[in-house]
Amino acid sequence: MGLEEKIYNDFLKALKEKDKIKKELLSYLRAELKNRAKLLKKELLTDAEVIEILRQQKKKMEEAARLVASSGKEAAQKEIATELSIINSYLPALASREEVQKVVEEVIAAGGFSSMKDMGAVMKASLAKLGVRADKASLSKIVKEKLSAS
Repeated sequence: MGLEEKIYNDFLKALKEKDKIKKELLSYLRAELKNRAKLLKKELLTDAEVIEILRQQKKKMEEAARLVASSGKEAAQKEIATELSIINSYLPALASREEVQKVVEEVIAAGGFSSMKDMGAVMKASLAKLGVRADKASLSKIVKEKLSAS
């Protein structure tokens, strides 16, 4: 069962259990997934595409959490924290910094890359090896560190 199907099944379960927060969040996520699928002219999205959407939503939620934290509204803070935990339950664990560094070092050594001009090639190869477990921002930072050091 793909991630999109899992979200749909969990949505149905939340409906039956009358879990308002989870139902509303999953309904919103399903709409986002359908919109992306329609945009890409697909019936179902791949797990990687679903994870990309979930990460975008997580980023928006984290920003909302920062804004709400400054306002002092506890009920809204709890709701956002619950929504973040729901989104996190669908995301795979990210690769550790050490694991990412190891992959980047292997890619640089295997490809003979040495300058910042090679950053795109190193990023592409590293993303291919790490898959959905890669955080592009931290990967980019590590690639820059390794290429500027060599």
